[in-house]
Amino acid sequence: MRQAWRPVFALAAVCQIIPVALLAIFGNGNNNHSNINSYGGGQGGHSKHSKRQRSSFRACLATLQKVANTPDFWLQLVNRSVLMIFASFLLFVPVLMTGVYGASTALAAQTASVYALGCLLAVTMGAKLYARLSSRKVAKLLLLGAMLIGATVSSVAQLGHMSAWWQLPVEAAVALNFLWGFSFSVPFYIPPSLYALEKGGADSSATIADTFDIVGFALLAVFNGYVAGIQHNVPSAWIRTFQITTGCSILSLISLNLAVFRE
Repeated sequence: MRQAWRPVFALAAVCQIIPVALLAIFGNGNNNHSNINSYGGGQGGHSKHSKRQRSSFRACLATLQKVANTPDFWLQLVNRSVLMIFASFLLFVPVLMTGVYGASTALAAQTASVYALGCLLAVTMGAKLYARLSSRKVAKLLLLGAMLIGATVSSVAQLGHMSAWWQLPVEAAVALNFLWGFSFSVPFYIPPSLYALEKGGADSSATIADTFDIVGFALLAVFNGYVAGIQHNVPSAWIRTFQITTGCSILSLISLNLAVFRE
């Protein structure tokens, strides 16, 4: 059994070489010398560099404070944060499939892959479509609305199974997990990122995006802690979980469409 896992961890180890190589080739570590020299060299140059960093930091905070005074920032923040909770359900797909639907461990892992495949297809196809609709507000609203309605349907269908409103076969559960991954990806990744770039520019966009992530990860930690503590082989124990994810998808539908409508 241990030998069977060796290729998995060997591949994971080899994959780390790729970002290290990219960092070595394209990293700007060699620019530090030239930057210090251009600032005057020595201690004086370091002092100027520190002042420039502090000035940039203050500028980022000023931009964040400015956008935080607008409804659009909070609408994007709500959308990004609740969809981060929605997306994190991927962590519990294998245990859901084995505990509730009686799937084998292999099928449970494959279902998680199907979920990820839905994310991949949505981003690769949906991003291009969303870009083409940049000047057509109604079309963007329809696209985002349709995807988030799909997210709500996938969550409600699982909620109905846990509540004994209907019984889903394992094949339907796999298909719903594909829809789950496909439906949230474009609303989660693209509109908040474009908003951060538009309002923050090259200097402050990361600050806005990081603020979204800080709130999202804080909520994510609470949600994951709750789901990790339930009885995973009892369907009724999952009811609250899917009530939360359904609420997240509906909240995203409202907040994101309001944000796009206000553009």
